[in-house]
Amino acid sequence: MGMLVEAQTGSLRLRLAERVFTDSTARRRLIESYEKRLVEIPEHADVALVLGNSMKLFPDRYLKRIYVSHILAKVGKVKEIIFTGDNDHDYRNENQAEIAREVAIKNFGTDSVKISLVGGDNTEKNLVCARDFIFENKPATNSIFLISENFHLLRVLPQADWIFGESKIDIYPYPVPLEEQLDVNDPGVIRELVKSLIYNRTLARTARPFVGPKKGEIDNYINRITSITIGMPQIKKMPFGEWKPLVDELFAV
Repeated sequence: MGMLVEAQTGSLRLRLAERVFTDSTARRRLIESYEKRLVEIPEHADVALVLGNSMKLFPDRYLKRIYVSHILAKVGKVKEIIFTGDNDHDYRNENQAEIAREVAIKNFGTDSVKISLVGGDNTEKNLVCARDFIFENKPATNSIFLISENFHLLRVLPQADWIFGESKIDIYPYPVPLEEQLDVNDPGVIRELVKSLIYNRTLARTARPFVGPKKGEIDNYINRITSITIGMPQIKKMPFGEWKPLVDELFAV
């Protein structure tokens, strides 16, 4: 990639992150590990759990996530939808779950399943809130489709595995269909892999969030990675208006 980010500590975690950032072969191995989970996706699940996003900043991305849950409900592949997201720590003044419900009902006509809302101000808290809500209100839940983009699920899936770990609920990644295959040089993929490795200990025997006195140092490192990857040429995604009819055709609706 022609750019080396110097780690500010000699910790193994940052050295591994450095390697993932600079070495496409290392990224490919992590992607292949994630892609093995994609072949396990069943036809049906009890719940579609939709990860929140900013409708103001990423409307196409969020509309696709919401529409996937709508289609899965419409064709009978899920029994319930749970939208997540309160006032995100990065994107304030948006209750993402409420926005998603309004879009699903008013724009897409979602009316065949129950819709529930849970919320935190980041992905980890959203998953924890969803787990607690399901434990308290949906104890018969056995399986969940976790809906987001492939590049995002690279990081979120280990989080979900850890958070739901003792629940005996099967968590399946359900990436937005018809999106491009994961590219080892996609800035978003690079960023999410590094974040997953550092924050969620992806390569550990049991992935779990990073906590401890060096968390601030880790945050600073991730902020640098984020700034660099945002400045790289971005891979263009299909606009929602072009994507939707192709998905309708895919699901025969």
